[in-house]
Amino acid sequence: MARGNNPQGEKWHVSIDKPIISDGEIHHESAEIITITNRAIATSGNYRNYKTDSLGNRYAHIISPDNGRPAKSEHSKRNRHSSRLHDSRRLCHNADGAWI
Repeated sequence: MARGNNPQGEKWHVSIDKPIISDGEIHHESAEIITITNRAIATSGNYRNYKTDSLGNRYAHIISPDNGRPAKSEHSKRNRHSSRLHDSRRLCHNADGAWI
């Protein structure tokens, strides 16, 4: 939650992460820098905390409503992320996870 302005009296500058896989390692760049004040921002993704099985399928923190287990899809080997802005940090966080 970015409340008010930063100590310099300006809007807060927030960098949205852009993970890039190179040589089997994940490197992070900035996809975009946004400016906000009195707003919440939440980002969810599958590129930081995940497990990979012997077939190379990636399992992250997204849970399938069908079986209650980590979701697996044709997109599981790709980096996916989503960011949302909202006035309420609770609604922002809940909506962000649903978009992934």
